[in-house]
Amino acid sequence: MKVIKSDGRYQDFDIEKIRTVLARVSDECGASLNTGDINAVCAHIQHAVYRLESAVPHDVLYDIVSGALRKFGFSGIADAFVRGIDQQGPQA
Repeated sequence: MKVIKSDGRYQDFDIEKIRTVLARVSDECGASLNTGDINAVCAHIQHAVYRLESAVPHDVLYDIVSGALRKFGFSGIADAFVRGIDQQGPQA
């Protein structure tokens, strides 16, 4: 699966990048996710991404990540994730 970056380039989907970002964002907002939480959220993200039939645009991927966080009860971390994306611009 490929991710379409904001500049139009294609990049391989890498769940480890998302895992790293989730751990960093949760630490920064003081609501650390444990390994089991990260694994569950990442499994949900992977399932959602691989259900798509084509490359996933970066903004759709960010919606999937924030939606997964909210689904598992981590709305504060989802809000911090979205704020970080809004402030830094897309990174994935």
